Amino acid sequence: MNVEMAHDDWMHRWFNLLDGGLGYFWCGCLALVALWLGFVWCRPNIQRLQRRDYD
Repeated sequence: MNVEMAHDDWMHRWFNLLDGGLGYFWCGCLALVALWLGFVWCRPNIQRLQRRDYD
């Protein structure tokens, strides 16, 4: 199986996803964004808590 075939297969899967599962796709994107924002917001707070525990 050569690289071009794999790339075409991946593209076809992507377009099928956009065709049939657009709602799932956007739900996944929103979930990832929410997780990332939560991580970015929580990380400094967690570090602050850890620092307080060490003192």
